Amino acid sequence: MSANFLSLNPSKTEFLLIGNRAQLAKANNIILSMPSNISIHPVSSARNLGITFDSELSFSKHISSLSKSCFCHIRNLRKIRSSIDLPTATTIAVSLIHSKLDYCNSLFLNLPNTHLDTVYFKLCGSCHHLYL
Repeated sequence: MSANFLSLNPSKTEFLLIGNRAQLAKANNIILSMPSNISIHPVSSARNLGITFDSELSFSKHISSLSKSCFCHIRNLRKIRSSIDLPTATTIAVSLIHSKLDYCNSLFLNLPNTHLDTVYFKLCGSCHHLYL
């Protein structure tokens, strides 16, 4: 990397070990040693391109933050709902929520339904407030 005049920023550099619980238990005390006596320890989750990856690839932290973000948009839309008509509110909700849910949704392909059902039911329950 130094030949290309590139260097790692140790305060922003993270590495993530991915595996099931048994595999991760075997791999304890792994530390990356960098030049200049810099050591980098593994993290439990890392964010890349807006997706939060965890060590077991369960995406539980990402789904939780996705739910929070969608709820925030729905809550803000509820505040202005009395000022706009239903088709406009629906268009805004669909554009905000669908864009969040559709971004990298192929990562959710083989996840258990329990992870995704909670998000689905909570969002459907929250969206009914738009029609009130």
